[in-house]
Parts: sequence; structure tokens; C-alpha cells
Amino acid sequence: RTAALPRFRKLWGRIDARLEKNDIVNITIDNRWNSYSFNGKKSVVLGTTDWLGGYNPFLGIAYLATGGASLLLGIAYLLARVIKPRKFGDESLLQENKTRL
Repeated sequence: RTAALPRFRKLWGRIDARLEKNDIVNITIDNRWNSYSFNGKKSVVLGTTDWLGGYNPFLGIAYLATGGASLLLGIAYLLARVIKPRKFGDESLLQENKTRL
């Protein structure tokens, strides 16, 4: 799929083994797609991820904030329904009934 931004990273593989400091990682690179025609560059990045995601924590924080706001609004709605219940199907609360009176 085409990238939306000019600089992007594409996950190619994953190392499931635990790496320690000074471990040697051998990588074989094949040039299967030419990027020299438009002055493109290729590089290899070894990175780590945590429970919030990759190198940019914005998406994980946004998910947590949205989930927290949804939870608080759900609890507020539940408390409003428990504290001040309304009879279901109460036609006296409709707008058209108020204009007829």
C-alpha cells in the first residue's frame, strides 16, 4: 500500500528472542525495489515497542483517553438513569405535545 507521508517505516520482521547489549545481529539485504530513480533512501532500523506501541506514543495515549472518556460518560449516564429515572414511552415529554398545550 502506498504511504501517506514521504518518510515511513515498514515492519518487515520481528525478533522474538531477548537481545542483550553487544549481541550481534546479522541481516542480509536484497535490493528488490529500486529507489535510486527518485533519489530515495533505504535503511534498516532496529527498534523496540512497548504496551503503548512503537516509537510514537500518541496513538496509544489517544486510545486510552478515548476509552477513559467513554467510561466516565457511561458511568454518568448510568447514574443519571438510576437517580432520576424516566418512564419509557412518556409522550408528555415530546416537543409536539408541548406546542399543542
